[in-house]
Amino acid sequence: STSYTGSWSHTYSTIGQYFIKINGRWTMPIENTTSSYYPFPYNEHAKQYITHIAIPSYITDIPVNYFKDMTGLKSINIPIGVKYIGQEAFSDCTSLEYVAIPDTVTVCEKQVFYRCTSLKEVILPHSITEIADELFRYCSNLTNIIIPEYVISIGDYAFERCISLTEIIIPKNV
Repeated sequence: STSYTGSWSHTYSTIGQYFIKINGRWTMPIENTTSSYYPFPYNEHAKQYITHIAIPSYITDIPVNYFKDMTGLKSINIPIGVKYIGQEAFSDCTSLEYVAIPDTVTVCEKQVFYRCTSLKEVILPHSITEIADELFRYCSNLTNIIIPEYVISIGDYAFERCISLTEIIIPKNV
């Protein structure tokens, strides 16, 4: 199952059928029926309270918009085995501060971290060959980034409005 941790100011222990409070932790299980992390219905109000997500190790794809607008999300554990991160998967996660993307990821679509305004550090995988359009657009707290050596292109507006970016290391072949 996938576990979600967060602080809740409400007194109830369930939200619909998807949030369950167990031993003081909020849990949202999904079935192990696919290799993709597909959207599931849950209470929109909950997005602001989820602070950490641990993705199951059997997941290979994080699809388009999956974690979009989760404004309380501070950290996420992307396991080894994930190969694809879809467009806007983490966009508008305004509390997200740090992300390490494993080397098994070969594709990060455009706008994956769009408007993640608290994002300070991202470790990019050595397996990607492109920095997609608008990948870090409006990540105003991103301070430095190292572009992996096999990257051959950087998309339009990839670092637009990254006003805290003081260092970017770009390989010679870009």
